[in-house]
Order: sequence, then structure tokens, then C-alpha cells
Amino acid sequence: MIPASRELNSSWILNLQVAAQEGIWIVGHGTLLRVAERPETEAGWEVLERPGFWQGIPTGGGEDVLEAADGTLWVTTSAGVIQVPSQARRARPEPPLVRLVDVLVDGERLSLEQRPDLPYDRNRLELTFAALSYKDPSMIRYKVRSRPDADWVESRQPGFRLIDLPPGEYQPEVIASLDGVNWSAEPAGFAFTIRPPWYRQVWALALFVLLTGTLLYLMYRIRLGILLRLERQRTRIAMDLHDELGAGLGSIGLLADLVADEQIEEHERKNLTGKISEAAEELGSALTDIIWSLRGRSERIEALGTYLRERGRRLTPGGSVSFSTRFPDSWPEVTLSLAVRRNLQRIAIEALHNVVKHAGAGSVELGLAPEGGKWSLWVEDDGVGMPENPVSPEGRGLGMESMRHRANEIGAEIDWKTGKQGGTRLELRFDPHGKMRGRAERRR
Repeated sequence: MIPASRELNSSWILNLQVAAQEGIWIVGHGTLLRVAERPETEAGWEVLERPGFWQGIPTGGGEDVLEAADGTLWVTTSAGVIQVPSQARRARPEPPLVRLVDVLVDGERLSLEQRPDLPYDRNRLELTFAALSYKDPSMIRYKVRSRPDADWVESRQPGFRLIDLPPGEYQPEVIASLDGVNWSAEPAGFAFTIRPPWYRQVWALALFVLLTGTLLYLMYRIRLGILLRLERQRTRIAMDLHDELGAGLGSIGLLADLVADEQIEEHERKNLTGKISEAAEELGSALTDIIWSLRGRSERIEALGTYLRERGRRLTPGGSVSFSTRFPDSWPEVTLSLAVRRNLQRIAIEALHNVVKHAGAGSVELGLAPEGGKWSLWVEDDGVGMPENPVSPEGRGLGMESMRHRANEIGAEIDWKTGKQGGTRLELRFDPHGKMRGRAERRR
């Protein structure tokens, strides 16, 4: 047995005949071949001719064969004697036409003329093609490919089943052949598109870019706002240090020069020394006020009330002025920004200073209380009351302009009126969550 014997349709070989041309005819059950011996090949022979259904032999094999001088074949078969003219032997099957016959998407049939645009998560596609051959349909062979630029793959099935394709453009194609040599000149194809998910579509990408740009811009603006707020706080602290300490240190320097003068009387020297001590004490208190306002634990409104109570007691030593406070029995959890607590602190201390220095009061009350959505801070005394014209010709009067300016910075309402005991009542209504106003708003 030679290796090519295993490729025959049957091991029953009924006859061998020397061909009129090259080679030998091999005839048997389902076998009719003209072969040439090729011992150097793996099969052992080369098939030169394979007459069959295309040449009109209905059984695909025979019992005997006779080749006439003009090339006519006479073949005896179970169906009778078959004559195959020489021109029929030379006939080669033309490749059949291929057509698309069915399209299913998730089991739903589509029109063959439309080009579907499918979502990425719903693209189970089934395509069926057909090629016609009336002589021998079993001879049809197919080649398929998923795209026009892909390689052809041979297949016995004229169709595709495509599942979960990635987004993109697709055009599967099919060609057919009857002899494995001549293939369809024009492939049959079907074009369709798999849409990308929404987050990869152009509008979504453009939106993402816009949102990213907006987010970056907002982050920039927030960072810029934080930096500006920090810069304003630094400026405010620098101004407070300058206002509170600069003038005081200058006064101490002038008084020290006077004390050092040998020509002044001793009682005047003692008086100047007392003023230096008083100025130094005020500077220390001012510095303490500034440091306290910068501490993290000073954020709660309860801490502000506690600090102002201690500060008021230090301003009224020895009982010369009776000092009292009126605070809530239970402090709510309210925090104050640096700007709000710093300005409230300075207004309250300035008011207490005015009472001690100018009001001639016997008692003073400091109060903090919630009032609707806001809070109220007041300083009330029983002194001489407000002067008829509290503003001096130079435009300054008893620190009122400074307090009004600080109140305006945090959006608070400040007012001076006559107290219940005939003195003066300063009252400030503020939002504990208020922010520093901008320059333009403060000007308005």
C-alpha cells in the first residue's frame, strides 16, 4: 500500500488501466483517478485528473475505463456505461456566485439592504451566505474573512457568527469555488458598525475634556482663592501688628528718651515711667489678642466668649468698674472663621476700652447670644452716654469709625444707642459663618 491509498474513497480498487496520455487510470468504488507515479512525494503519486459529477459521471466512480484515441472516456458504472467526450474532460467548473441570504442580530432578522449600527453591548451577529451549483453542491468550498484587509480562511460553512466584537467598522466577505483553484471574482459582503460605549464617543470625550478643563480651572481658582485669603490674612495680621504695636513701641521710645533726660523733675520721671509701663502692658495685651485669634482652638464661639470675659476682667481690675457677662447657658457647636473672630475680638475689646477710659461708668455688661440665624454681641454701660458729636473735626471719634469698618468687613450690623441705665449700648449683629467682603463690596 502506498500512502495515497489512504486518501481514496474506498479500498476496493477494481481496475488499473494505462492512460492514453500520461499516467494510470485507477477505478474502484467511488474512485476514478488518473495519476502519475511520484515516488519522491509523500503521497507517492500526483493526481492528474479526477472526472466526476461535473463531467457527468453520476456515481463518482466506476468498474472499468477505456480511453479512446481522441480523448473520449468510456466508463462502466453501476448506473450503466457513461461516455465522457474529450471537451467535457477539459471543462473546468466556473466559480459560483455568492450572495448574502440572511442577517440576524440577537435573533432578530434585519433587512439585507441596511447597514446596521450596533451598540457595543448588543452585537451577537449571524450572517448566512449561499453559492449555487446545480451539478454538485457538495463540491462547493468557501473562504471567509472578517475585513477586506484580513486573510482568507477556508471553510465548509458559508456563514459567520460574530459575538462581542470590539467597536469599529466591519465588512465580512465570502467567496466560493468548485475546484479549490478558481474562486469568485467578486466577494459577497455585509458592512456594519459596532458603536463604542458612550464614554468613548466623540461627544462624551469632548464633555470629559470640557469637564476636566473646568475642574482644573476651578481647582486653580480655589487654590488662588486660598492663596489670596492667606495673603489677606497675612496682610491683616501685619496691619494689626503695625497698628497695635508700631504706635505703642514708638510711644515707649519717645517716653524713654524723656525719662533719660537729666533735666526733668523726679516726679515727672516717675510719671513717665508709669506711662511706659502702661504702654508696655497694652502692647502685651494686644500681642496676646493677636496670638489668641490665630490659634486653632479659638475657632468656636464659646472660646471667643471665654476669652472676652477674661480680657474684660483684666481691663477692670480692683473693682473700679463692675464687669459682668451674659452668655448662653449651653454653647452650640458654632465655629468662626479667622476674619470673623478677629474682628469681633477687636470690636469688643475696643468697646470695653472706651467704657473704661471715657464713659465714667460704674458697671459694664458684655453679652453674646443667638438671635435667629445670626448672633448678637453687645457692650452696655451705665456711664455718661454718647456725646452729642462723637466725631472730631479730624474725622476720628472714640474708635467708632474703626469698629464700623471692622463690622463692615464681615458683613455685620453695628449700632450705638442709649442703654437701659442711661449709658451707651454698642450692639453688633453678625453671621458666624460670614466671610470677608471684597474691596468693591466694602466700598459700596
